Amino acid sequence: VQPLAVRRPDLIRETRGHFGSVLSAIRKGWNANLKRRFPVYFSKRDELSTTPDGILCLNDRVVIPPSLRKSVLEDLHSGHLGVEKMKSLSRLTCWGPEINADM
Repeated sequence: VQPLAVRRPDLIRETRGHFGSVLSAIRKGWNANLKRRFPVYFSKRDELSTTPDGILCLNDRVVIPPSLRKSVLEDLHSGHLGVEKMKSLSRLTCWGPEINADM
């Protein structure tokens, strides 16, 4: 599996900016407000975790913040694998609720 097309510091910064509340909920618990604001993530709460430096993961896949999805998708497209192989590769390395639709 190839590494993601984004730098780790950028991923950490964007994850904290976009998913700060989700990261907090993983550590401290989900309150009613967070359940309403992030229903997709709440429904997957038992599969979510964080790395020590603050990257959000779903099982063993990195959750890609919306601001970085374009560059990750462009990198996946650059391999010219075809849509199905590209989706398979993305499922191994990253996750986002809309990422398959964006392909």
